[in-house]
Formats: sequence, C-alpha cells, structure tokens
Amino acid sequence: MVATFALSSPMAFADQDPTYPFKITIGGQEAAKENPAAAFAVIKEAVAADSEIQVAAEGQVIINAVQCDDSGTPVAGKTMAVLMFEGPKGSLAKTMDGKKLEAGKYLANVVANGTTSRVVFNVK
Repeated sequence: MVATFALSSPMAFADQDPTYPFKITIGGQEAAKENPAAAFAVIKEAVAADSEIQVAAEGQVIINAVQCDDSGTPVAGKTMAVLMFEGPKGSLAKTMDGKKLEAGKYLANVVANGTTSRVVFNVK
C-alpha cells in the first residue's frame, strides 16, 4: 500500500505548472502564462507601487521581487525587495525595508505553502 501511494503520488501533481502552481493577482489583474514554456506568468498592465497583491494560498507568503529586463533576467546591481504577509492578501507597499518599489519591471518569486509561483509585473 505504501509503494502504491509512493508511485501514484507524483501523478497527482503532473498537471501542476512548477513555475506557477498558484494564482497571483496584483492591482486587480490576474497573472497569466503567455507561453506555456515560459519560466513565469505575467501581469499585462502596469500597477501602482501600493497595489494589493492576492495569492491563491493561505498562511505566510514571502515575496522576493527584483527589477528585471524583458526576458525576466534580474538587472545587475538592483536590490531585492522582500515582502511578507499572511495570505491571501497583502500590499506591494509593505516591503520589509519600508521603501516604495521604483517604477520598472520586476520578477517576483512568491512563496506560499511550500511552493513558488513566479510572476513578472511592471510598476508605474
């Protein structure tokens, strides 16, 4: 019975996208994968630096966001912003260092419930 569970357990997650296992909404816009092979989902329209962020997860949420280029590659020399909140809702304005996100494109790793969703968004 244990062997059956061990063999069947990975199948339960076969359809789960490892780069976007739970939904993220920023400023009322839900992130979407533009290309199924992409390493991240995208928020299409720019959002305010104090936008609400909502995740499809409960409990502690940790976000690391860094400015990036169009391909999602972090920009050298930029400082990572860290946000922590109890899901499902938080705010981009609540960075750990209290600094407002500058205008620009960001790659965010959003960690909740032992999984990580990756999303790119623009701050106006």
